[in-house]
Amino acid sequence: MCPNCVTPWKCNGPHVPDWKVTLAAEYLRSVLPDSVTIVGPESVFAERDEARAAIARVEALHVRGHEYIEPNGGAVLHACEGCDDDWPCPTIRAIRGDA
Repeated sequence: MCPNCVTPWKCNGPHVPDWKVTLAAEYLRSVLPDSVTIVGPESVFAERDEARAAIARVEALHVRGHEYIEPNGGAVLHACEGCDDDWPCPTIRAIRGDA
């Protein structure tokens, strides 16, 4: 075991005394809060979940609505409840990646 650290072998690495590590950490804590935002996985997941919720709200507005017959061809079409465009509307196609 290395006498200078906790490795189970003689590492011969540079060893920094604990007080220097503590001093550096305290310095960084005093400097970073105003200048840097530290992002952890929790905030990334929260942003992802917010985006998914926003997409779900848009999808809830743009649903397949009433049927109508196309005036020229006689085809039965559906309208979007959210924007009254042909179903699927441009918004739904964009969300699905079909636009």
